[in-house]
Amino acid sequence: MEIHIDYNSDSLSKYYDRFYYKFDCCKTFIDFELVNKAYIKNRYNHGTFHDFMRLLNIEFDRKQLEKEYETAFNVLQMCEKWEDIILTKDIFPKIQFDIIIDSLTTADEIKLKDLVLNIDDDLLNYLFPPNNFNDRTCVRKTRSLRQSNDFIIPRIEKKFQNNVGKYFKIDVNDFFAIPFSEENLRIVEDYYKKAHN
Repeated sequence: MEIHIDYNSDSLSKYYDRFYYKFDCCKTFIDFELVNKAYIKNRYNHGTFHDFMRLLNIEFDRKQLEKEYETAFNVLQMCEKWEDIILTKDIFPKIQFDIIIDSLTTADEIKLKDLVLNIDDDLLNYLFPPNNFNDRTCVRKTRSLRQSNDFIIPRIEKKFQNNVGKYFKIDVNDFFAIPFSEENLRIVEDYYKKAHN
């Protein structure tokens, strides 16, 4: 199974303004605002990662930034995916996790292989992809498969313990995708204030 990322997909444009991201290169709240404005501008312009890098006027680790850039795009895709799942849940009441198995696959990702959950299962409040940086987990709708009962829940960092298709309040210390709200922006602002004290 090969996952193809279409960075120029217009179907995702309605999600561009729904999230901010905590890019590692941001050391202050001002950095956070500037980098996120650059990210959103780059998305609307159908820019590439290289275009995004050129928009930044702060120091960054290229490898880390690219990992975050791709994960941010994955957030948009999974947000769209969740909306589609909810729209068709009367026909397809379950989802199955699909995992790419290769040398990059982690032990925690393998625990999700072929896992089937009801769409209303509370586990999907924090187990929905992306579950880590560079996560290649995907989900697909199903109706006939039996729900999994005997499985081990993988370890997921706090910053990824959420469902990007639903609104969530971010953790005060550990976050990546930030649903846009005054509540969450206050948490981010406080985070950067504490980081400087």
